[in-house]
Amino acid sequence: MRSILVMMGIGLVTLGFTASRASAALDLSAAGHINIGLLGFNGVGGAAFDDSTGNLWISDSGPATNNVIELNPLGPGLDIGAFFDASVVPGLGQGPDAMALHPVTGNLFLFSAFQETDQSGEVTQAGVYVPGFDGPSNVGGASFNSAGELFAFDQGTGTIGKLDPVTGAILQVIPLIGFSDRIGAADFDPVTGNLIAYSTNTKELLEIVPTTGEILSFTDVSSFLVLPSFPTGMAFNGSGDVLYIASGQNAGGDRIEILNRVIPEPSTLLLTAVSSMLIVRQRRRQG
Repeated sequence: MRSILVMMGIGLVTLGFTASRASAALDLSAAGHINIGLLGFNGVGGAAFDDSTGNLWISDSGPATNNVIELNPLGPGLDIGAFFDASVVPGLGQGPDAMALHPVTGNLFLFSAFQETDQSGEVTQAGVYVPGFDGPSNVGGASFNSAGELFAFDQGTGTIGKLDPVTGAILQVIPLIGFSDRIGAADFDPVTGNLIAYSTNTKELLEIVPTTGEILSFTDVSSFLVLPSFPTGMAFNGSGDVLYIASGQNAGGDRIEILNRVIPEPSTLLLTAVSSMLIVRQRRRQG
């Protein structure tokens, strides 16, 4: 295995470390949608998939309902489970624009960035507020990785913030390399472990190495969406072979698009992993 990695590394070095855009785009295809128009949302602000239940959580991005709702994405029609008003978080009355689900506790971390009322907080799936978490403002997308580390995007600058999941304090700020547009949603890819972010203006998915801000690939999803699709929410299922992404704008946020995803072959994943390691090492040398 070591010799294979060395040979692959030499090949990538020969290419001059162009691997940042050499990774393949996500292989997605339309598989249907969930009609959520009856929910009365202003738009979907955040989405998070609970692998323990197989259910999808979505939040209203504005004050139309201010609700956070659990859906069974495989159910007949609009199959609603638990729900609660986001105002259980003190001051959060304008709708969560981003949401992340803790991989162990299942608690939901809500972020609202509506005008001057930036609020955030931790809530159980039963709608019980957990005091202590106070995250940054202007968050457009947030997600936990499998290790329980929380990352959030500043939707104005596109920078990534690694947050303390207990207090919400910013532990590290990671700029995206070569990209400064608006990020409207984010989730970790269960297959590669990379961070996938949705670019609101370009309607692309960015595959990102979260520790460095390096962008590995771009995937155009505009053909799957009811445009202009802002705001939005996005989440992979537990195995990473299905992507849920919300469609619509303001009082038209009434669809969750279901996209099937072809998982890359193991050799492709290995190349991507080696590419990421080489990029990190090169950046360290340059630094």
